[in-house]
Amino acid sequence: MHHAPLRRGTTPDFSRTTTAWIPRVVARCAICFSVLVASFIAHEALALISSDRRIIATLQQAVAAGILPATNYPMSPYGDVALRFDMFNECVALSTTLGNGGKSLMYRLAATPFIGPVHEHRCDPLRAALHTGDVTADTPYFRYWHGHQIYLRPLLSLITLQEIHRINALLLICALGVLIARLVAWFGVLAAPAFLIPFALGSDLLTVPAVSVHTLFLVWTFASVALFSYSIERNALTQSDGLTVMFCLGGASASVRSHRTLLNGLFLNSVSQGTPLPRMLLRA
Repeated sequence: MHHAPLRRGTTPDFSRTTTAWIPRVVARCAICFSVLVASFIAHEALALISSDRRIIATLQQAVAAGILPATNYPMSPYGDVALRFDMFNECVALSTTLGNGGKSLMYRLAATPFIGPVHEHRCDPLRAALHTGDVTADTPYFRYWHGHQIYLRPLLSLITLQEIHRINALLLICALGVLIARLVAWFGVLAAPAFLIPFALGSDLLTVPAVSVHTLFLVWTFASVALFSYSIERNALTQSDGLTVMFCLGGASASVRSHRTLLNGLFLNSVSQGTPLPRMLLRA
């Protein structure tokens, strides 16, 4: 049975339709889940091919140039500190699976170890290891996906950390521009300042290019919300298709930030796209 396309500005009402779509959506989501997991593992395995020696040299250069701050709680030029200039998680990302090429691929993928003991701030051991040249990630970190490695490791083996920050800024500007264009198309020109000004003042938007783990998550969220809204506007999605797409986009968002598991990434993205999935399911 085919459902009517999702309409802009409305929440689908499944109460008047048959529940026959539920097994189909669950099956699609299960397939998407399996593909995402396999894809994450395969891409992270490919990222480990990048030369640790080159990455270490790049990070040593970043420390010497002050691009990797000498303090754990630096202040950005825009006044952002602590969680709004999150060097803790950035140092986790920079040190993950670094210098442990002697370990098995399975260990490096499953354990995703970082440098230093658990009780210390992640930047202190990383800076110390880079100064001494004894760089070995040996503390397992099983808690999150680390999809940022797919982005960071190849780039760190080719270009400087400062150039990566510039790429982060460019990606963020492009994704934000696409999202604002969609908001303007939906709600009018005043939607641009209504969204951008509070977001810039109330978040680390101006500082975030210096923190790749946050940048990647924001870029994906902005771009996927814009893509999803465009699909709705073009009437390209049925109700069941919309649920499946939200699951896939939300699941993918979990891979690019270490603070999201695959499933809570799904719910975060579904809410950010303005169609709360739990409510939709409860109304079915």
